[in-house]
Amino acid sequence: MAEPNKEKIKEILASNLDPAEKLRLIVEEQRLVDKENVREAVAMLTPEEREELDRRARAGEVVVLGGTGGKSLEAQIHLAEGKRQNVLFFLEACTFSRSFPHYPIAPGCAI
Repeated sequence: MAEPNKEKIKEILASNLDPAEKLRLIVEEQRLVDKENVREAVAMLTPEEREELDRRARAGEVVVLGGTGGKSLEAQIHLAEGKRQNVLFFLEACTFSRSFPHYPIAPGCAI
């Protein structure tokens, strides 16, 4: 598996972008390698940027992709991680159904 482009991440962190946009770009860069780096990406932001994202999340804005419904930055991160695990479980169930056709097909899996 390829490593994330560390120079690109440094560039993103040094930019004057909106904190939510920085987070989105960092997560996008990390996704090329591993899908569970939302928490790691948030840790790369400055404390001020994290506070800004938390303030915006508490005001009702979705600042973490997949964090819809979370009332704080931490809650949105938690929701995003849970949704990722549900997707992985669903994909695993579909793969199993295709590998063993004599078992019932997982709901939602088209053959």
